[in-house]
Amino acid sequence: MKTVEELQMELRTNHPTVIRGLGRFDAKLTFDERCAILALYLSGVHRRVLAAAFGIDRRTVAHIYNKNSIHYKAVRTKLQELGHQGFLREYLTEEATMRVAKVANDPAVTLADKEWRSKTDGDILPSRKKNRKEGLHIIKPDQCEHTHRIMIQWFDEREQLETGEKLPMGWWYRDMDGNSPEEWFHSGKESLLSSANALKMCEEELMDPL
Repeated sequence: MKTVEELQMELRTNHPTVIRGLGRFDAKLTFDERCAILALYLSGVHRRVLAAAFGIDRRTVAHIYNKNSIHYKAVRTKLQELGHQGFLREYLTEEATMRVAKVANDPAVTLADKEWRSKTDGDILPSRKKNRKEGLHIIKPDQCEHTHRIMIQWFDEREQLETGEKLPMGWWYRDMDGNSPEEWFHSGKESLLSSANALKMCEEELMDPL
């Protein structure tokens, strides 16, 4: 007997005219590709990068890792079966990491969205004045089972301790209840623009500690 996935693929391949439009991001991912996306996300790869690497919408990526989503439950079940390290050993492959590397300079990664791409250079500089969400926030996004204390803070200039690399000016966030409570992060150029952006994109990327 054919599986649901096989039947769906047969419909899409052999009878495309009967399928309602699901949008341009309706990519046909294999089970292994879905697992690879989750493995990469668990390894810290941003959702926008995964969307570009696999040709899917960011919402699809969120459905894969969101424990409360009704979609892609089989992927999260496989994670539970194998355990965190076992899942990564199985699905964090060289091929998957190469797909991510290939989109490093893709506009979908370097430019966060259409609004970002429409701005001029003078409009896209981070602003210290956009401090409405500066400080401590306690949030619980849909994909999390626990609340997280999130600190939003402005940095004029930072330096990567290990490499001495200069880090960008802007708004950064710190998940005080995450895997690295002392580290500061940002989610790309758009995230750096304002404290509100930093908090919003932090909420999208947030996950419970492993």
